[in-house]
Amino acid sequence: MRTAVQMDVSASSKLLSGLVRRNFPSIDYGFAYGSGVFVQPDLYQSHATGGSAAGPMLDFIFVVDDPPSWHAQNIELNGSHYSLLKYLGPNMVCKVADRIGVGVYFNTLVPVE
Repeated sequence: MRTAVQMDVSASSKLLSGLVRRNFPSIDYGFAYGSGVFVQPDLYQSHATGGSAAGPMLDFIFVVDDPPSWHAQNIELNGSHYSLLKYLGPNMVCKVADRIGVGVYFNTLVPVE
């Protein structure tokens, strides 16, 4: 018998998988974290009544085999998710991630529905 937590994780996983498939190029592996990963009724209610402007947050980490190709596709689909770096192309996005960061290009405050 599955517990309520297992059912909650399964339901959240299905919702998040669908959101990723609808909004991003194909990924090999990914995970999400943040206040929006699991339903928290009081959190959603406070945002609906003006308690906070930001709303529940989700952070995604995507793992892909070919980062330049993935970023090229994602720039086409979601150009607004990128800084001005997008104009220098997907290879530059990857170089910045590798040389300045730790191999991860992170976009913050991206609205996804």
